[in-house]
Amino acid sequence: MIDSILNSKLSPVMIFILVILAIVLYYFHKPITEWFRSLIVKQFTLSTSYFIEPDLEANVCLRPSDPEISDYIASFFTFPNEQTAIEEIYELAITQRPILFEKFQEMGNVPLEVRNNYFL
Repeated sequence: MIDSILNSKLSPVMIFILVILAIVLYYFHKPITEWFRSLIVKQFTLSTSYFIEPDLEANVCLRPSDPEISDYIASFFTFPNEQTAIEEIYELAITQRPILFEKFQEMGNVPLEVRNNYFL
């Protein structure tokens, strides 16, 4: 096989470049793979929704924004009225995001490759 490469019409410079490229890919394939994977990693963000009960209490739901994982984890809160829910929902999302992310990362029923696709 090496004889066929050396007897080919490739110049010695091209052969040298190919050998160097093969060596670099062999030794650095893991970091290169991780770098490419980091380009597709998504940020873990939350979406909020709420509905008003007949007694005027507001039920708030926080769940991941990405539809791929939105069914895996959610957090629910009840507020005495809609106005309180609207006032508190932003702060609630900020405080709950790292908590839900940590719980999401620990979930055994979510494939590891899916969990690794998200960062805080």
